[in-house]
Amino acid sequence: MSTLLLVHGAWCAAWAWDPLIPELERLNLSYKVIELPGHGQNTHPTWSVSLGDYAESVINAAASIDGPVIAVGHSMGGMVISEAAARASNAFQALAYLAAFLPIDGERLVLLANKDKQSQLAGAIKPHIFKGSTSLVLDRLDAAFFNDCSTEEGAKGKALLQENPVRPFLARVHLNDQFELLSKHYIRCLADQAITPPHQEWMASRYQLNSMQDIDCGHMANFTAPRMVAAALANVVAFEANAT
Repeated sequence: MSTLLLVHGAWCAAWAWDPLIPELERLNLSYKVIELPGHGQNTHPTWSVSLGDYAESVINAAASIDGPVIAVGHSMGGMVISEAAARASNAFQALAYLAAFLPIDGERLVLLANKDKQSQLAGAIKPHIFKGSTSLVLDRLDAAFFNDCSTEEGAKGKALLQENPVRPFLARVHLNDQFELLSKHYIRCLADQAITPPHQEWMASRYQLNSMQDIDCGHMANFTAPRMVAAALANVVAFEANAT
């Protein structure tokens, strides 16, 4: 069976997947959760962390897994798994993008995000130049991140968010033919106000995907709608099992 390698998004860490884990276990899905450098317990000075560091951590995690690996990137994690797959395509069976940035070669996350003119994240990101990081204006996040959950759940999520290294936002992603050939799946979140559904659809339309699924939830789907995310990921695993 394929193992889902869960790669969190910006300002997050492994905690973002915690509500999803029981649902994956209920469906007997194999998984591994990692924390990117500069996040959670994986402590690095924020100014030193690069997109390449992120990608290498994903590659190393994939190498530690026996059997086929499906890398799952949430939000910024889509940039990360794309860079990782281009560097080491043989490490991955497939890629799954959950409300995630899906770039083409040479794109930068910051410019790709800026194309989404309806995003509620506009104006919610605060730079810390001397630390080489960004943080979020918390009172803007009920609309952008936690629009589909209770006030209590939203408060819990906001309390866990942290600063994010800025260099990965500015770096160009380097993709190649090996990346192009990998199986790709997109899970679009229809109530997403951080990466809006039309923007997700536009990014996905630039590739010939193996599947695209819609789920009715907001941007932090893995945190606020874990059962829907687990069902969508089960479909990805089943697709890949039938394709081999």
